[in-house]
Amino acid sequence: MQFIPAGTYYARCKVRGKAIRASLRTEVFTAAKLRLPDKLRELRKPKTPAGTFGEARALYEADLAADHTLAEGSRQYRKARIAALLKTWPGEQNPSKPTQLDETNLSKITETDCREWAKRFSAQFDEQNFNNTLGTLRAILEKGGLGRDENPAFKIKRLGVKPTDLQLPEPAQFEKILGNGGNSGCATIARLRGSDPLPGVHRLPHFGSQASDVG
Repeated sequence: MQFIPAGTYYARCKVRGKAIRASLRTEVFTAAKLRLPDKLRELRKPKTPAGTFGEARALYEADLAADHTLAEGSRQYRKARIAALLKTWPGEQNPSKPTQLDETNLSKITETDCREWAKRFSAQFDEQNFNNTLGTLRAILEKGGLGRDENPAFKIKRLGVKPTDLQLPEPAQFEKILGNGGNSGCATIARLRGSDPLPGVHRLPHFGSQASDVG
């Protein structure tokens, strides 16, 4: 809340990253304090979404095309996420030419629709693919005017991405790599394990060495 020297109190807040100030229409502090919560709710109330998902998607794709910071590969990947979303949306009758979601009014897209899509999509694709497509759905609905609290896609949790298993070579394979000094990629390794180490490189003790062996 802010008091202006002219004698009127104002409410100040940020809405979608933009600072907004609105008069509380009073010069009395106690009255301004009572009016502040209602005024903040009024200012933060999201705009009623208008139009269809297809119209919001067109706005999102226009932003993609105009974003000079995106590499072409990233731009194409996001377009692929859109295509995957359209094909897998619940109720789609023709995946080869999807129109179901594009024709849906934004106000008709529910949390139940998003959960049904998430269940279907996550059964077919990996976690990272799912998370990126979910992010695209969230962004398109935001572009259409749905605030974060009203955006049903934000009710869907991202999936944890499983770490890639590190496959180390077997001892016999590793010895074969070290012994193949003819390959340039292994020449340095092969030399390190020989009797003549590189300048400035000290030979490490074997893992089986006793503490007294390490000098």
